[in-house]
Amino acid sequence: MNANTISTLIARLSAFIPADQRAAAAAHLALVTRDEISIGWRVGDAHCAANEAGYILTEEGARSLLEAVEHNHDAAYGINWDTLRDEASSHGRKLTAKEKEDFEELRIPVIAEAA
Repeated sequence: MNANTISTLIARLSAFIPADQRAAAAAHLALVTRDEISIGWRVGDAHCAANEAGYILTEEGARSLLEAVEHNHDAAYGINWDTLRDEASSHGRKLTAKEKEDFEELRIPVIAEAA
């Protein structure tokens, strides 16, 4: 876990950590995580991968996709863009021609409205 990730965690937990203990909490996190690495995938990555595969997701569908690949991926290969694209059809619907055109033209993920 890098310093930026630790800072982000401390910021998110700051409401629960007294101000005078935040530096100690950050130091503790740095110590306990120095022997590991973590690769993160975000909801935006799920939307982009789905769009590339021809599908559109809601925010909940993107979270569902990330949870599914986390729990079902082959540990020998890990999680990659192909993993996300392959899983997209189970969590969204096909892009319309207009949505596909918008994504291909702008390269900004197209996100479905919640039902």
